[in-house]
Amino acid sequence: MRKDFLIWMVAGLVLITVGIWLINSGTSGEAGFFLLPVVVLIVVGFAVFVGIRRYRSYRINEPQEDEYSIRLMTRATSVAFYLSLYWWLVVMYFSDQLQLEAHSIIGGGILGMALLFVSSWLYFRIKGIDHA
Repeated sequence: MRKDFLIWMVAGLVLITVGIWLINSGTSGEAGFFLLPVVVLIVVGFAVFVGIRRYRSYRINEPQEDEYSIRLMTRATSVAFYLSLYWWLVVMYFSDQLQLEAHSIIGGGILGMALLFVSSWLYFRIKGIDHA
């Protein structure tokens, strides 16, 4: 149960920190300014979803991480890692052509990696894992 509390605490701290940053920074018309809160909400939303699932399992005395959920997470992370290698190639190709700043390139790469992980996790959660 302590690990579950840690998930909730980190998600809350991330939301509070991003909220303080948004309040103190003011508004600017840049696309990256509005994209960052969306990315943070996606990542924190995923953490909250995992936290809710673990709490429900704890309440009905089920194991919080069974073999299927561990295998699902392993498969999703391996596919996301494999796809993120190609994602970084795409990011590097377009960074030369678009002349973006270094922090924008790294931010876009990390954003893509997070979205690849969430999408691969959702894909295997819906489709299921083959037995091969």
